Amino acid sequence: FTNFTAGAGSRATLELRNITTYRHYLEGSDYEFGNDYAQSNTSLKIGGRLSPAVRIAARGRMEFIDYSDRTDFDYDYRYADGGLELEAGSYFGRFARLAASAGHREVPDTTALNYDRFLADMEFHLAPAENYLLDVSASGDRRSYDAIAERSVWYVYSQAGLAFDSGGTGAYALKLESELYLYDRPSTTFFDTHFLRGGF
Repeated sequence: FTNFTAGAGSRATLELRNITTYRHYLEGSDYEFGNDYAQSNTSLKIGGRLSPAVRIAARGRMEFIDYSDRTDFDYDYRYADGGLELEAGSYFGRFARLAASAGHREVPDTTALNYDRFLADMEFHLAPAENYLLDVSASGDRRSYDAIAERSVWYVYSQAGLAFDSGGTGAYALKLESELYLYDRPSTTFFDTHFLRGGF
């Protein structure tokens, strides 16, 4: 695990993170699905302030996994994406964030699992009245497969919450969530679903 940050608190910042894992199964193990592999996930973020309350950042991520043996469930792949995000305000008060990125996954053994990806998300925190905080967020994840159109999908997650802090006697929150899968060509294997959840 590596985590490097430069420029914290200054006008420009740089963050570099990496997690690398290697798993090896001992010879003679009776675990039927043992398959040695190496996996690495690296992210880079370069940010700056447009004003005291507005921040912009460019970010990218690379990921790969390499198995000793190719199976129906274990396969090597390479993934990379990059994008921009814009933030304004304070996270614990009035706050807004918009972000978008694009990526691609490559599977050397089969083109059927390659896809292009587009991600977008937004988040808002508002204080409609004293002691109230409203937070709303939504994200969209588009995966477009070239070889198997039935797998191409939009995944959309959204949530809204309203919290009230009485200032000592208690705090209350109402939460609503929505999770939506929309396939280009729904089938018995890949079908549209919509989950709704609520909580207090």
